[in-house]
Amino acid sequence: SGVRMLPDQRAETHSIVMRAKTRTIRYIKSLHYLPNKPLLADLKH
Repeated sequence: SGVRMLPDQRAETHSIVMRAKTRTIRYIKSLHYLPNKPLLADLKH
């Protein structure tokens, strides 16, 4: 799903990690509070 902006200066990200050696796939869903990430907060403006 990529990146979704949420209320209250938050963002949700969805990532996929694939490893050929072990043939594993990981799906990662993360929530980010943008004021704690200055570079991302700057991109929002």
